[in-house]
Amino acid sequence: MSEWTRTGIFVALAVVLGVVAFLVRPAQPEREAFDDSGERFWAAFEPLDARSLEIVTWDDVTATVSAFNVAHRNGIWSIPSHEDYPADAESQLGNAAASVVDLVKGPRVSDRATDHALYGVIDPTAGKEGAGTRVTMKDESGNTLMDLIIGKEVKESNGLRFVRVPDRDRVYTAKVETEYLSTEFETWIEADLLKLDPYDLREIVINDYTVDEANQRVIQGELLRLRSDTGTAGWELEAGIADSEELQNAKIEELKRALDDLAIVDVHRKPAGLSRELRAEDALELDREAQNSLARRGFYIARNALLSNEGETTVTTKDGVRYVLRFGEIAQVAASADLAGDAEAPPVAGEGAARFLFVMAEFDEARMPEPAYEEVPAADPDGDADAIAERERITADNDRKRADHERKIADARQQVAELNDRFADWYYVIADEVYRKIRLTRGDLVTEKAAPAAGS
Repeated sequence: MSEWTRTGIFVALAVVLGVVAFLVRPAQPEREAFDDSGERFWAAFEPLDARSLEIVTWDDVTATVSAFNVAHRNGIWSIPSHEDYPADAESQLGNAAASVVDLVKGPRVSDRATDHALYGVIDPTAGKEGAGTRVTMKDESGNTLMDLIIGKEVKESNGLRFVRVPDRDRVYTAKVETEYLSTEFETWIEADLLKLDPYDLREIVINDYTVDEANQRVIQGELLRLRSDTGTAGWELEAGIADSEELQNAKIEELKRALDDLAIVDVHRKPAGLSRELRAEDALELDREAQNSLARRGFYIARNALLSNEGETTVTTKDGVRYVLRFGEIAQVAASADLAGDAEAPPVAGEGAARFLFVMAEFDEARMPEPAYEEVPAADPDGDADAIAERERITADNDRKRADHERKIADARQQVAELNDRFADWYYVIADEVYRKIRLTRGDLVTEKAAPAAGS
């Protein structure tokens, strides 16, 4: 046997022995995935420690990412995703934090990234179908308190959802309360925009006009003036109504309720120059940026008066505070920070449409006439004690009435100044449904009386 043959036999034998050794090796124990169900998702924190919230969502239909933010900065709550509009957020954010502070991991569902779309827990910032809602809370220093992607609801589970921690593949089920994790703008703001008591209203004026931009003229429509001595009943239409007609007080009450709870769905910030001029009490002197900003939303300056595409409604209280609500173009409601501000997004009409609203306050001093003063008798030349006392009483009573009148005027002027300071920075957007409750027509307010029943 040659040397080459002998070497070949040894090599073949070694291979056979190696295969046999592999086949008869002891079985290795299978590695089980670490089970952390029942543990907290994050370290415990106090709900009031939360000082910012970001909720990011993905819309499969429009293929867009939307981010809603609320933050506490420099001692003020605001909504960065809506141009830092002031927020009424402390209790809302505290409730949101309380709903997730003790969140516990439920049973493990999957450790495979390929399953994320199935459970709806893809990170929405990735911009892909199958994305969930990412909720992040941070403290005052910017440290992350919680960060979670909330996916689809588990069928027939009574509140269980598929969830995932960002940057990790594992998917769990967990009972997540989403009631306070709202991206609805109106949920996070002061609901009482006008701070108006509807029972204080004494006059409502609905001025129906439109602006013909091409010919630079105003087309006047109906002008309706309603008055009431009490604000609760007895409303009268100034132009009068026929004997065969009747005033629909239910429509007036509906208008008052709409003003009392004026629901705004979005805001756009006005240019700094326009805001500054609106805070001043002298004539408006607007630069081109301010005029363009107004025109894009359906508002115009003519002869130093502010006009609007769809007319205006003014309401005046017993104290002489007059609210002027001007209605502009159909508005595109901002779904994300990208749509807020001065971006010229296309208007959306039809069901669910919204409209720009420009609000200002004025003081009508005629609503607060001088009180009736009692005539002060001439000084008694004989120095009669009773006459002197009566004269002093009348003088003191008149002084009290005058001081009370001047105080009421000062309070009303202060209220108007505070209102305008709040309104000056913002174009508001209201739902078309609210707009139609405020901008009524004569046909809405006046109807024919029902015919008397036969034989009556």
